[in-house]
Amino acid sequence: MDPNAKDDSKLAMTPIHWAAKEGHLETIKILVEELTSDPNCKDGTGRTPLYFTISANNLEVTRYLLSHVNTFDMKYLTMASSNPNMCSLLEETFASWKIKLYISTSDSG
Repeated sequence: MDPNAKDDSKLAMTPIHWAAKEGHLETIKILVEELTSDPNCKDGTGRTPLYFTISANNLEVTRYLLSHVNTFDMKYLTMASSNPNMCSLLEETFASWKIKLYISTSDSG
């Protein structure tokens, strides 16, 4: 089995996308650590596995994926902005990457 093979659906998702969508941390760990699945891969619509974990507010799986990715799509911040815990996780992660994150909760910026 190729862990990076995309399925035949119009979404063209890989096993790690499906595992992220369903919040299956142990499956993701096996895919990444044992089967060398790419946590940065994009599906047919350009979404990475992080898209699914951030949109579902799954902190545990998001934390794991963040420790294994080398790219981050900044548009995912919009999804995270409604969850203070997710914002905190991203802020901590970005700080470890030496990136400052400022999230405004008002329209004034």
